[in-house]
Amino acid sequence: MSYFMISNRLIHFWQGRSLRFWLTSGLIVTIVPFFLFSIIAFSFVHSHIVEPLLTLSGKQQKGLNSINEMQIATLEATTSLADFAISQEEQYFKEFHEAYEKLSQSLDIIELHSAEPNELLKGEYRQAKYYAFAALDRISSSLSTTNQVEVDKAIIEAEGNLEKLGHALTNMSYLIQDENTQIHHNSLEATFLSEKIFVFFLLLSVLFGITGLLIINKSLISSMNKLTEGATKFATGDVEHNINIGIPCEMASVAHTFNCMKETILKQQAELEHMASCDRLTGLPNRHKFDELAILILENAQNFGTQFCLVICDIDHFKKLNDQFGHLCGDEALKIVSIKLQSAVPRDAHIFRYGGEEFIILLPNRPSSEGVTIAEELRRNIQNSSNRFSSNEKFKLTASFGVSTFPEHGETIDKLIEEADKALYRSKESGRNSVSLAYNTK
Repeated sequence: MSYFMISNRLIHFWQGRSLRFWLTSGLIVTIVPFFLFSIIAFSFVHSHIVEPLLTLSGKQQKGLNSINEMQIATLEATTSLADFAISQEEQYFKEFHEAYEKLSQSLDIIELHSAEPNELLKGEYRQAKYYAFAALDRISSSLSTTNQVEVDKAIIEAEGNLEKLGHALTNMSYLIQDENTQIHHNSLEATFLSEKIFVFFLLLSVLFGITGLLIINKSLISSMNKLTEGATKFATGDVEHNINIGIPCEMASVAHTFNCMKETILKQQAELEHMASCDRLTGLPNRHKFDELAILILENAQNFGTQFCLVICDIDHFKKLNDQFGHLCGDEALKIVSIKLQSAVPRDAHIFRYGGEEFIILLPNRPSSEGVTIAEELRRNIQNSSNRFSSNEKFKLTASFGVSTFPEHGETIDKLIEEADKALYRSKESGRNSVSLAYNTK
């Protein structure tokens, strides 16, 4: 499949989409990026900033508190152990045992709240737990003997273990603080990164928002503007302007309907203009059209210094024909004369039904002699015709003519009509079926 065919199919597909589709697409492109940005921003901030900070201020903080308690308990155990070593009183051993219980509870709390401690912290925790238990076990086992040397040795060993426990707890505290510092540092970096991501997605959302607005503008506002522009141009007389809208299909349909309506109006207007300037009976231009065209021919002759002839044709005995055969037959006679005139005049001549049984012929760029010659040909063409009404009755038609010429017989249309009418009257008086030239008025 060629690129051209694929391109045409894509264009056809998009042009066939509805207004609802384009508006929905524009809104989706505008809104969805903001929605996705909110979800991504929330997920990133929660996983990289909020949760680490909660861990920093929660579980591990409890671990630090437990270490502090263990350090205090270790100090109490050491003091009790020293007092026991001096006095050998059982009360001090009980105090030592109570301090040991606190150590054990604090170790359990650390183990509970250290979900995934690092390997170093695990090692220090194991050492602390070992030293704590070793100190108690060594003391407890020495009490079962009466050998004072063994007791003193156990006390010294327990003190050493307690001292090692203190170092282990201090190391654990440092490790947790280092881990907290690292979490805090990572949270700050994530905060800076989230600011960059926020700016990126904000710009991306703005870009998509502009794209969505362009889609809405293209599908609705631009199409509406084209419709308004087309209607305005048509209303102000620009009948050649067509409204071209491709999308959406509803707007394209409205534009197509408007263009069809415009063509219909122009066609009806042309028909009305034709009816207003055309004689319905003969199909010839009427007197209104004669008034328009005669002015143009006169101005042209004045501008170029040329002549033109005006010929009036009147059907002889037309009233008698109407009275004898009826008005319908009179209408047929008018049609026959109009056909005879059109078949005999030169191509550049203009024939008009002037009114009643009168016709006017305008002959541009012709002197009087040619005007008379043409009028005579027209007269003979009418006289020599064999005519029959639709009722199959035969009748004879003749016509009389009067000819005037610009500027010889007048310099205005009214004057030329007046002089041609006088010449026509002379043709009537001389027996009809003849041609007369107007007298020279200069």
